[in-house]
Amino acid sequence: MVKRRTPFAPLQFVIITRDTQGQQTGSLGSTHDLEATKRLAVGLLRLAPVSSHADIYHYSGEERQDAYQSEPVERVEQEAAQ
Repeated sequence: MVKRRTPFAPLQFVIITRDTQGQQTGSLGSTHDLEATKRLAVGLLRLAPVSSHADIYHYSGEERQDAYQSEPVERVEQEAAQ
């Protein structure tokens, strides 16, 4: 018997956390709307105090690297996570 997999929700946004020098410290895809994704970014910053901010990019369904080349749609600063 073949087990069918439930399809995953498509990614809407990619969150990239960065340190003060702009180096990437982490990334996470989000299937949620922008407001929920901002809350998720705040949670990531709380967990990773080395990160100074998180940039949120639209995910087009292509390679994640392509999303990073575009302008972020939102930036969440570490102060928002305090």
